[in-house]
Amino acid sequence: MSHASVVLVVDNDGDTVLVQDPKWDQDINKLPGGKSLPGESAAETAVRELEEETGLRVETSKLVPVNDEDRGNHHFYTMFTHIEGSLVEMKNKGLLKKIGDEGEIVKIFKLSDIYMMAEGHSSLRFLESHYLPERGGVKHKVEELICQMPQAV
Repeated sequence: MSHASVVLVVDNDGDTVLVQDPKWDQDINKLPGGKSLPGESAAETAVRELEEETGLRVETSKLVPVNDEDRGNHHFYTMFTHIEGSLVEMKNKGLLKKIGDEGEIVKIFKLSDIYMMAEGHSSLRFLESHYLPERGGVKHKVEELICQMPQAV
């Protein structure tokens, strides 16, 4: 069965990166990611798509799976990674693309802002459905994930 993977990247400032796909008619921002190539694992897909769409490079070992959704004809994986430093500084230094390989517009948001956007797109909806405020909210879950994993480059 084929799969798709997206990546939630969070930096030291609580910023995250989203992309706006030019193929979509609406002004929708999504987590970086896409469909797998033959033989790719979910983590390999996430790493490749993240680099193609944003220029960010992470190792597969730095990804934490946070959601796996069976969509009938494919699996949809959401991965998490924390990066040291600032996405804003990376963008200013040219380490974060402004435009992805397929024309995606790369944008930086506060993590708290994407929680409010979760209803708008399925790749963000897991935030709302899995990390509800009564369970500590997204910020708590992300902080928990950061504490549990080795730092990404």
